[in-house]
Amino acid sequence: AFRASEVFRAAGHAIMRTRGEAGLSAAITFGPYGGFHGHLDKLSFVFFGQGRELGVDPGRAASQAYRLPIHTNWYKATISHNAVIVDGKSQQPAEGKLEFFDAKDDCVAVTASCEAAYPGVKHRRMLCMTGGYLLVVDDLAADKERRFDWVYHNRGTGVHCEDAKQEETPTKEIVGLEYVKNLRAGKTDRR
Repeated sequence: AFRASEVFRAAGHAIMRTRGEAGLSAAITFGPYGGFHGHLDKLSFVFFGQGRELGVDPGRAASQAYRLPIHTNWYKATISHNAVIVDGKSQQPAEGKLEFFDAKDDCVAVTASCEAAYPGVKHRRMLCMTGGYLLVVDDLAADKERRFDWVYHNRGTGVHCEDAKQEETPTKEIVGLEYVKNLRAGKTDRR
């Protein structure tokens, strides 16, 4: 049976579901920081379709290794979530806000924002999902020149992006990058 899209305001999650052969669903997080157990993942999302997880959140783990560097540098860090990283650093503990939510059986749209994860940066993320695709639009504004890294973890055999064709070797430029495989990079000044 089809379950409708819904928002859990207190928890800070919007769950998106649409009818269609692909069985698409997605979830975005915008709510309060979870304290000691919280992750630096504001406005991140996960994505499901075709009977499997597509947009993965590898920051969740069956067992949190709290005393090991992988906990701080991977599980909790922004890089392990489908999020935007600013200047190579993880987000600060922050709370976002839901700005818009509209759901029909064949199309769902959610907009959430956060201004506290990175001082001087305003981030607004919109997800729009139909029965056949998920569109992610990020609007970022900063008080000075900044570097934005868009992170997306996918279960698949290939990804195509016109602007990210260069094979990249992980460096310590971004905390947690040492845990990433199959890295591609590129630059654009398109708006």
